[in-house]
Amino acid sequence: MSNRKKDWCNIILMGCLLAAGFLACLFHPQKDVSVSERRTLHSFPELSLKTVYATKGAENFMDRFEPYAADQFPYREQFRTLHSAFSLYVMQKKEVNDIYYAENHILKTDLDIRDASVSWAVNRMEYIDQRYIQNSRVYFSIIPDKNYYLSDPHKVPYLDFETFEAGFRKETDAFCEYIDLTDELQLDDYYRTDIHWRQENLLPVVYKIELAMDNSVEKSIKAKNVNGYFSDDFEVKEAEEPFYGVYYGQGALPAAPDKLSYLYADYMDDCIVTCYDTGEAETIPMYDEKALWGMDPYEMFLSGSKALITIENPGCDNDRELVLFRDSFGSSIAPLLAQAYHKVTLVDIRYIRPDVLDRFVDFDGVDVLFLYSTQVLNHCDGQFLQ
Repeated sequence: MSNRKKDWCNIILMGCLLAAGFLACLFHPQKDVSVSERRTLHSFPELSLKTVYATKGAENFMDRFEPYAADQFPYREQFRTLHSAFSLYVMQKKEVNDIYYAENHILKTDLDIRDASVSWAVNRMEYIDQRYIQNSRVYFSIIPDKNYYLSDPHKVPYLDFETFEAGFRKETDAFCEYIDLTDELQLDDYYRTDIHWRQENLLPVVYKIELAMDNSVEKSIKAKNVNGYFSDDFEVKEAEEPFYGVYYGQGALPAAPDKLSYLYADYMDDCIVTCYDTGEAETIPMYDEKALWGMDPYEMFLSGSKALITIENPGCDNDRELVLFRDSFGSSIAPLLAQAYHKVTLVDIRYIRPDVLDRFVDFDGVDVLFLYSTQVLNHCDGQFLQ
Protein backbone atom coordinates (compact mmCIF):
# COMPACT_ATOMS: atom_id res chain seq x y z
CA MET A 1 0.00 0.00 0.00
CA SER A 2 1.32 3.39 -0.98
CA ASN A 3 1.97 6.09 1.56
CA ARG A 4 -0.87 8.15 0.08
CA LYS A 5 -3.37 5.35 0.66
CA LYS A 6 -2.06 4.84 4.18
CA ASP A 7 -2.59 8.52 4.92
CA TRP A 8 -6.12 8.38 3.59
CA CYS A 9 -6.84 5.27 5.67
CA ASN A 10 -5.58 6.99 8.78
CA ILE A 11 -7.65 10.09 8.02
CA ILE A 12 -10.81 8.03 7.44
CA LEU A 13 -10.19 5.93 10.56
CA MET A 14 -9.65 9.01 12.70
CA GLY A 15 -12.75 10.62 11.22
CA CYS A 16 -14.81 7.53 12.02
CA LEU A 17 -13.52 7.50 15.59
CA LEU A 18 -14.31 11.19 16.05
CA ALA A 19 -17.76 10.74 14.51
CA ALA A 20 -18.47 7.72 16.72
CA GLY A 21 -17.33 9.65 19.78
CA PHE A 22 -19.48 12.62 18.83
CA LEU A 23 -22.57 10.46 18.28
CA ALA A 24 -21.95 8.58 21.54
CA CYS A 25 -21.75 11.85 23.46
CA LEU A 26 -24.76 13.25 21.62
CA PHE A 27 -27.08 10.34 22.40
CA HIS A 28 -25.63 9.32 25.77
CA PRO A 29 -28.23 9.89 28.53
CA GLN A 30 -27.31 12.87 30.67
CA LYS A 31 -26.82 12.21 34.38
CA ASP A 32 -27.66 14.72 37.07
CA VAL A 33 -25.40 13.43 39.84
CA SER A 34 -22.36 11.25 40.34
CA VAL A 35 -23.19 8.96 43.25
CA SER A 36 -19.61 7.75 43.62
CA GLU A 37 -18.22 11.31 43.73
CA ARG A 38 -21.22 12.65 45.68
CA ARG A 39 -21.61 15.76 43.60
CA THR A 40 -23.91 17.31 41.02
CA LEU A 41 -22.70 16.94 37.44
CA HIS A 42 -22.59 19.83 34.99
CA SER A 43 -25.56 20.05 32.64
CA PHE A 44 -25.60 21.19 29.01
CA PRO A 45 -25.20 25.00 28.94
CA GLU A 46 -27.62 27.33 27.25
CA LEU A 47 -26.81 27.71 23.55
CA SER A 48 -27.66 31.16 22.24
CA LEU A 49 -26.04 34.13 20.55
CA LYS A 50 -25.69 35.73 23.96
CA THR A 51 -23.75 32.81 25.46
CA VAL A 52 -21.65 32.23 22.33
CA TYR A 53 -20.48 35.84 22.14
CA ALA A 54 -20.25 36.38 25.89
CA THR A 55 -16.84 37.12 27.35
CA LYS A 56 -15.15 34.42 29.33
CA GLY A 57 -16.90 33.55 32.54
CA ALA A 58 -20.08 31.96 33.80
CA GLU A 59 -22.10 33.17 30.80
CA ASN A 60 -19.68 31.96 28.13
CA PHE A 61 -20.87 28.83 26.31
CA MET A 62 -17.47 27.18 25.83
CA ASP A 63 -16.37 27.86 29.41
CA ARG A 64 -19.42 25.94 30.58
CA PHE A 65 -19.35 23.31 27.84
CA GLU A 66 -15.90 21.98 28.73
CA PRO A 67 -16.81 20.84 32.29
CA TYR A 68 -20.13 19.51 30.92
CA ALA A 69 -18.32 17.38 28.33
CA ALA A 70 -15.92 16.05 30.96
CA ASP A 71 -18.79 15.16 33.31
CA GLN A 72 -21.13 13.59 30.73
CA PHE A 73 -18.58 11.58 28.75
CA PRO A 74 -19.89 8.05 27.94
CA TYR A 75 -18.62 5.34 30.32
CA ARG A 76 -16.93 8.02 32.37
CA GLU A 77 -16.97 5.96 35.59
CA GLN A 78 -15.43 2.95 33.84
CA PHE A 79 -12.66 5.11 32.34
CA ARG A 80 -11.95 6.65 35.78
CA THR A 81 -11.63 3.17 37.29
CA LEU A 82 -9.45 1.97 34.40
CA HIS A 83 -7.14 4.97 34.84
CA SER A 84 -6.84 4.41 38.58
CA ALA A 85 -6.21 0.67 38.22
CA PHE A 86 -3.57 1.24 35.54
CA SER A 87 -1.81 3.87 37.65
CA LEU A 88 -1.91 1.73 40.79
CA TYR A 89 -1.20 -1.77 39.51
CA VAL A 90 0.71 -1.24 36.24
CA MET A 91 2.58 2.00 36.87
CA GLN A 92 3.02 1.02 40.55
CA LYS A 93 2.08 4.45 41.81
CA LYS A 94 1.46 4.74 45.54
CA GLU A 95 -1.41 7.18 45.16
CA VAL A 96 -4.11 8.11 42.67
CA ASN A 97 -5.80 11.49 42.97
CA ASP A 98 -4.19 11.83 46.43
CA ILE A 99 -5.87 8.57 47.46
CA TYR A 100 -3.84 5.63 48.80
CA TYR A 101 -4.63 1.93 49.00
CA ALA A 102 -3.08 -0.06 51.85
CA GLU A 103 -4.08 -3.04 54.00
CA ASN A 104 -7.35 -3.39 52.11
CA HIS A 105 -8.35 0.19 53.00
CA ILE A 106 -8.64 3.29 50.85
CA LEU A 107 -7.01 6.20 52.64
CA LYS A 108 -6.30 9.90 52.36
CA THR A 109 -3.92 11.82 54.57
CA ASP A 110 -2.94 15.27 55.72
CA LEU A 111 0.80 15.59 56.00
CA ASP A 112 1.04 18.89 57.88
CA ILE A 113 -0.40 20.05 61.16
CA ARG A 114 -2.13 23.32 60.36
CA ASP A 115 -1.35 25.54 63.34
CA ALA A 116 -3.91 28.15 62.32
CA SER A 117 -6.66 25.55 62.34
CA VAL A 118 -5.56 24.16 65.70
CA SER A 119 -5.62 27.64 67.22
CA TRP A 120 -9.02 28.33 65.69
CA ALA A 121 -10.53 25.13 67.12
CA VAL A 122 -9.12 25.79 70.59
CA ASN A 123 -10.41 29.36 70.43
CA ARG A 124 -13.94 28.19 69.60
CA MET A 125 -13.98 25.64 72.42
CA GLU A 126 -12.59 28.12 74.92
CA TYR A 127 -15.13 30.74 73.83
CA ILE A 128 -18.02 28.31 74.42
CA ASP A 129 -16.60 27.27 77.80
CA GLN A 130 -16.13 30.82 79.06
CA ARG A 131 -19.46 32.14 77.77
CA TYR A 132 -21.83 29.32 78.68
CA ILE A 133 -20.37 26.66 80.90
CA GLN A 134 -20.41 27.50 84.60
CA ASN A 135 -21.83 24.51 86.46
CA SER A 136 -20.94 21.71 84.08
CA ARG A 137 -18.15 19.23 83.47
CA VAL A 138 -16.33 19.62 80.16
CA TYR A 139 -14.55 16.88 78.21
CA PHE A 140 -12.68 16.74 74.92
CA SER A 141 -11.71 13.86 72.65
CA ILE A 142 -10.08 13.56 69.23
CA ILE A 143 -11.06 10.76 66.85
CA PRO A 144 -7.86 9.58 65.12
CA ASP A 145 -7.75 9.24 61.36
CA LYS A 146 -7.75 5.57 60.39
CA ASN A 147 -4.25 5.97 58.91
CA TYR A 148 -3.02 6.07 62.51
CA TYR A 149 -3.81 2.37 62.82
CA LEU A 150 -1.88 1.09 59.82
CA SER A 151 0.47 -1.70 60.89
CA ASP A 152 3.21 0.04 58.90
CA PRO A 153 2.33 3.78 58.84
CA HIS A 154 5.24 4.43 56.47
CA LYS A 155 3.32 2.75 53.63
CA VAL A 156 1.58 6.07 53.03
CA PRO A 157 2.31 9.66 54.13
CA TYR A 158 0.73 10.26 57.52
CA LEU A 159 0.00 12.96 60.06
CA ASP A 160 1.95 12.79 63.31
CA PHE A 161 -1.11 12.16 65.49
CA GLU A 162 0.79 12.10 68.79
CA THR A 163 2.13 15.60 68.18
CA PHE A 164 -1.27 16.77 66.92
CA GLU A 165 -3.03 15.37 70.00
CA ALA A 166 -0.41 16.72 72.42
CA GLY A 167 -0.80 20.23 70.99
CA PHE A 168 -4.54 20.21 71.62
CA ARG A 169 -4.20 18.74 75.11
CA LYS A 170 -1.70 21.42 76.08
CA GLU A 171 -4.05 24.20 74.94
CA THR A 172 -7.26 22.74 76.42
CA ASP A 173 -6.16 21.20 79.73
CA ALA A 174 -7.08 24.41 81.57
CA PHE A 175 -10.79 24.10 80.85
CA CYS A 176 -11.58 20.49 79.89
CA GLU A 177 -10.57 16.91 80.63
CA TYR A 178 -9.20 14.87 77.74
CA ILE A 179 -10.54 11.38 76.95
CA ASP A 180 -8.04 9.30 74.98
CA LEU A 181 -9.78 6.92 72.53
CA THR A 182 -6.75 5.58 70.68
CA ASP A 183 -6.67 2.23 72.51
CA GLU A 184 -10.38 1.60 71.91
CA LEU A 185 -10.06 1.70 68.11
CA GLN A 186 -8.23 -0.18 65.38
CA LEU A 187 -8.08 -0.05 61.59
CA ASP A 188 -11.04 -2.35 60.96
CA ASP A 189 -13.26 -0.19 63.17
CA TYR A 190 -13.39 2.17 60.16
CA TYR A 191 -15.05 1.58 56.80
CA ARG A 192 -12.63 0.40 54.12
CA THR A 193 -13.89 2.89 51.52
CA ASP A 194 -14.82 5.79 53.78
CA ILE A 195 -13.48 8.21 56.36
CA HIS A 196 -15.93 7.29 59.15
CA TRP A 197 -15.91 4.72 61.93
CA ARG A 198 -18.27 1.73 61.98
CA GLN A 199 -21.08 2.12 64.49
CA GLU A 200 -21.31 -1.61 65.23
CA ASN A 201 -17.73 -1.48 66.58
CA LEU A 202 -18.15 1.56 68.83
CA LEU A 203 -19.32 0.00 72.11
CA PRO A 204 -15.80 0.05 73.63
CA VAL A 205 -15.57 3.75 72.71
CA VAL A 206 -18.99 4.43 74.25
CA TYR A 207 -17.96 2.67 77.44
CA LYS A 208 -14.68 4.62 77.65
CA ILE A 209 -16.46 7.96 77.19
CA GLU A 210 -19.25 7.23 79.66
CA LEU A 211 -16.85 5.83 82.24
CA ALA A 212 -14.62 8.90 81.91
CA MET A 213 -17.63 11.15 82.46
CA ASP A 214 -18.48 9.19 85.64
CA ASN A 215 -21.98 8.43 84.53
CA SER A 216 -22.45 5.58 87.04
CA VAL A 217 -21.35 3.34 84.19
CA GLU A 218 -18.87 1.17 86.04
CA LYS A 219 -21.44 0.19 88.67
CA SER A 220 -24.14 -0.57 86.11
CA ILE A 221 -21.74 -2.55 83.93
CA LYS A 222 -20.65 -4.74 86.84
CA ALA A 223 -24.30 -5.34 87.69
CA LYS A 224 -25.08 -6.41 84.14
CA ASN A 225 -21.91 -8.50 83.84
CA VAL A 226 -21.65 -8.12 80.06
CA ASN A 227 -17.88 -8.20 79.67
CA GLY A 228 -17.44 -4.47 80.10
CA TYR A 229 -19.79 -3.29 77.38
CA PHE A 230 -23.50 -3.04 76.67
CA SER A 231 -23.19 -5.77 74.04
CA ASP A 232 -26.20 -7.80 75.21
CA ASP A 233 -28.48 -4.80 74.83
CA PHE A 234 -27.86 -4.30 71.11
CA GLU A 235 -28.74 -6.13 67.93
CA VAL A 236 -26.62 -5.63 64.80
CA LYS A 237 -28.69 -4.92 61.71
CA GLU A 238 -27.22 -4.84 58.21
CA ALA A 239 -28.40 -2.62 55.38
CA GLU A 240 -29.21 -4.41 52.14
CA GLU A 241 -27.59 -1.79 49.90
CA PRO A 242 -23.77 -1.82 49.44
CA PHE A 243 -21.97 1.18 50.91
CA TYR A 244 -19.51 3.02 48.67
CA GLY A 245 -17.66 5.51 50.87
CA VAL A 246 -16.38 8.94 49.98
CA TYR A 247 -12.85 7.67 49.28
CA TYR A 248 -14.21 5.14 46.79
CA GLY A 249 -15.53 7.91 44.57
CA GLN A 250 -12.55 10.21 44.98
CA GLY A 251 -10.02 7.57 44.04
CA ALA A 252 -12.16 5.62 41.52
CA LEU A 253 -10.32 2.51 42.68
CA PRO A 254 -11.62 -0.97 41.81
CA ALA A 255 -12.51 -1.92 45.39
CA ALA A 256 -15.37 -3.93 46.85
CA PRO A 257 -18.01 -1.89 48.69
CA ASP A 258 -18.49 -1.90 52.44
CA LYS A 259 -21.45 -3.29 54.33
CA LEU A 260 -23.21 -0.65 56.42
CA SER A 261 -24.48 -2.02 59.73
CA TYR A 262 -26.15 -0.30 62.65
CA LEU A 263 -27.00 -1.12 66.25
CA TYR A 264 -30.56 -1.37 67.53
CA ALA A 265 -31.77 -1.59 71.14
CA ASP A 266 -35.24 -1.52 72.68
CA TYR A 267 -34.75 1.88 74.33
CA MET A 268 -34.48 3.47 70.87
CA ASP A 269 -38.17 2.80 70.23
CA ASP A 270 -39.08 5.26 73.00
CA CYS A 271 -36.50 7.91 72.10
CA ILE A 272 -37.75 11.20 70.65
CA VAL A 273 -35.32 12.66 68.10
CA THR A 274 -35.94 16.30 67.21
CA CYS A 275 -34.17 18.49 64.63
CA TYR A 276 -34.32 22.30 64.77
CA ASP A 277 -32.59 23.19 61.49
CA THR A 278 -35.74 24.66 59.92
CA GLY A 279 -36.33 26.97 62.89
CA GLU A 280 -39.13 24.73 64.13
CA ALA A 281 -39.07 21.42 65.97
CA GLU A 282 -39.20 18.53 63.51
CA THR A 283 -39.25 14.89 64.58
CA ILE A 284 -36.77 12.77 62.65
CA PRO A 285 -35.88 9.05 62.85
CA MET A 286 -32.92 7.76 64.79
CA TYR A 287 -31.97 5.80 61.67
CA ASP A 288 -33.21 7.24 58.37
CA GLU A 289 -33.23 4.16 56.14
CA LYS A 290 -34.29 6.24 53.11
CA ALA A 291 -30.77 7.71 53.09
CA LEU A 292 -29.37 4.27 52.24
CA TRP A 293 -30.49 4.89 48.64
CA GLY A 294 -29.25 8.48 48.59
CA MET A 295 -25.96 10.09 47.65
CA ASP A 296 -24.39 9.44 51.09
CA PRO A 297 -25.76 6.35 52.89
CA TYR A 298 -23.88 7.36 56.07
CA GLU A 299 -26.54 10.05 56.46
CA MET A 300 -28.89 7.36 57.72
CA PHE A 301 -27.45 8.11 61.16
CA LEU A 302 -29.60 10.98 62.51
CA SER A 303 -30.23 12.21 58.94
CA GLY A 304 -26.67 13.45 58.42
CA SER A 305 -25.19 16.85 59.20
CA LYS A 306 -27.60 19.01 61.17
CA ALA A 307 -26.97 22.13 63.24
CA LEU A 308 -29.00 21.13 66.30
CA ILE A 309 -30.59 17.80 67.29
CA THR A 310 -31.93 16.50 70.59
CA ILE A 311 -32.41 12.86 71.59
CA GLU A 312 -34.72 12.38 74.56
CA ASN A 313 -34.73 8.99 76.25
CA PRO A 314 -37.76 8.84 78.62
CA GLY A 315 -36.85 5.31 79.68
CA CYS A 316 -33.50 6.36 81.16
CA ASP A 317 -33.24 5.84 84.92
CA ASN A 318 -31.53 9.21 85.55
CA ASP A 319 -32.06 12.87 84.68
CA ARG A 320 -28.58 13.57 83.35
CA GLU A 321 -28.05 15.49 80.11
CA LEU A 322 -25.19 15.56 77.60
CA VAL A 323 -24.33 18.36 75.19
CA LEU A 324 -22.24 16.92 72.38
CA PHE A 325 -20.30 19.30 70.11
CA ARG A 326 -19.57 17.14 67.10
CA ASP A 327 -18.90 16.63 63.40
CA SER A 328 -20.31 13.83 61.23
CA PHE A 329 -18.65 11.13 63.38
CA GLY A 330 -20.99 12.12 66.20
CA SER A 331 -24.07 11.11 64.20
CA SER A 332 -23.35 7.41 64.64
CA ILE A 333 -22.16 7.41 68.27
CA ALA A 334 -24.88 9.69 69.70
CA PRO A 335 -27.65 7.03 69.47
CA LEU A 336 -25.46 4.77 71.63
CA LEU A 337 -24.58 7.48 74.16
CA ALA A 338 -28.30 8.18 74.50
CA GLN A 339 -28.73 4.91 76.41
CA ALA A 340 -27.14 6.45 79.51
CA TYR A 341 -28.69 9.94 79.33
CA HIS A 342 -32.17 11.37 79.72
CA LYS A 343 -31.34 13.88 77.00
CA VAL A 344 -28.51 14.29 74.48
CA THR A 345 -28.16 17.55 72.53
CA LEU A 346 -25.98 17.47 69.40
CA VAL A 347 -24.50 20.78 68.28
CA ASP A 348 -22.56 21.28 65.04
CA ILE A 349 -20.98 24.74 65.14
CA ARG A 350 -20.16 24.50 61.46
CA TYR A 351 -23.84 25.30 60.91
CA ILE A 352 -24.89 27.30 63.98
CA ARG A 353 -23.06 30.31 65.45
CA PRO A 354 -21.72 29.75 68.97
CA ASP A 355 -22.93 33.19 70.11
CA VAL A 356 -26.61 32.16 69.80
CA LEU A 357 -26.39 28.77 71.52
CA ASP A 358 -27.99 29.97 74.76
CA ARG A 359 -31.23 30.51 72.83
CA PHE A 360 -31.50 26.77 72.23
CA VAL A 361 -29.31 24.94 74.77
CA ASP A 362 -29.36 24.94 78.59
CA PHE A 363 -25.81 24.29 79.80
CA ASP A 364 -26.56 24.27 83.54
CA GLY A 365 -25.49 21.04 85.24
CA VAL A 366 -24.96 19.04 82.04
CA ASP A 367 -22.02 17.02 80.76
CA VAL A 368 -20.32 18.72 77.81
CA LEU A 369 -18.23 16.75 75.32
CA PHE A 370 -16.26 18.15 72.38
CA LEU A 371 -15.83 15.16 70.06
CA TYR A 372 -14.11 15.88 66.74
CA SER A 373 -12.21 13.96 64.08
CA THR A 374 -8.63 14.75 63.17
CA GLN A 375 -9.65 15.89 59.68
CA VAL A 376 -12.11 18.52 60.93
CA LEU A 377 -9.79 19.88 63.62
CA ASN A 378 -6.96 20.21 61.10
CA HIS A 379 -9.17 22.09 58.62
CA CYS A 380 -11.71 23.89 60.81
CA ASP A 381 -10.59 27.48 60.24
CA GLY A 382 -13.32 28.79 58.02
CA GLN A 383 -15.63 25.86 58.91
CA PHE A 384 -16.48 26.66 62.54
CA LEU A 385 -18.69 29.70 62.46
CA GLN A 386 -17.67 32.96 64.15
